[in-house]
Amino acid sequence: MQKGNIAVWNALHPRLYGLGLATCIACYLIVIYYNVIISWALTMFFKSFYSPLPWSTEYTTNDAGTFKNCVDERIYISQEFFYKDVLGIINDDFTPYD
Repeated sequence: MQKGNIAVWNALHPRLYGLGLATCIACYLIVIYYNVIISWALTMFFKSFYSPLPWSTEYTTNDAGTFKNCVDERIYISQEFFYKDVLGIINDDFTPYD
């Protein structure tokens, strides 16, 4: 038919116009989400060339080497680095970023 999604579904039946539109919107949302995940992976990849690693146990403050500044001992230093430095969704005192 040499047409796009919307025109093809509209040519089959006019009521199927919304199905073509929904597939286009879904494709754009998937591409945007995929780009966000790839950017996180690239950030972690380039941070892995630092010596010592930003999420290594050399930066921890407790004896077990699990966390750095976190008051919640269930969060490991790698999770703390990801949430605080990569995503930026928590503050230095591990409270939610406002």
